Amino acid sequence: FHALPWAGGALIDAAVVTYALDLPRPTGAGGPPRRAVQLAPPSNLAGAADELASAAAGLRARGVAVERLTGDEPDLLARIAGADLLHYAGHARGAGWGGALELGGERSLGARDLLTATGPRVAVLSGCETGLPDPRAHAGGMSLAHALLLAGTQAVLATDAVVDDELGGALGAAVVLAIADGRDPAAALAAVQRAEKRPGWARFRAFTP
Repeated sequence: FHALPWAGGALIDAAVVTYALDLPRPTGAGGPPRRAVQLAPPSNLAGAADELASAAAGLRARGVAVERLTGDEPDLLARIAGADLLHYAGHARGAGWGGALELGGERSLGARDLLTATGPRVAVLSGCETGLPDPRAHAGGMSLAHALLLAGTQAVLATDAVVDDELGGALGAAVVLAIADGRDPAAALAAVQRAEKRPGWARFRAFTP
């Protein structure tokens, strides 16, 4: 919807578009993040390491505390819970309730897992299909983005399809830093998309309760 033609461009050029679940809006502090968690599992994605490093350097330069996790931590969900910002860069799959963030080997963090913990305030999921619901399900189905929103996250920036690694890396890091500068997450994504309209840009969406 946000990529529909509008006034000679795309709708996103004229308005910030969010995909809402019609859930109660969580209350809590807004503003720039103070504590960010990067979930950085082993990955063969060429751009993932650069994306995470660029975002981490920019966050620290802005006074944000950054904790990098590899996915091996036994208390992984507890470390993510309540963070101001979660930034994931790696492989993911969207399969409704079977959707998961890949952590390497046989390990993954699925929609069911995310529902068991308190969600971070904002999540940037730079991986394929992180916002893709099961098309066979009624009422839109489940996705990783949906699970985080149900767990209390206020905004999730995710994808609805397979995305190019280079594009994901460019958008992911830029959006994280825009959020760190105090921009609303959906507005941050819209601004980055306006500047990065390379093929596949429309696959990134802002999900809200």
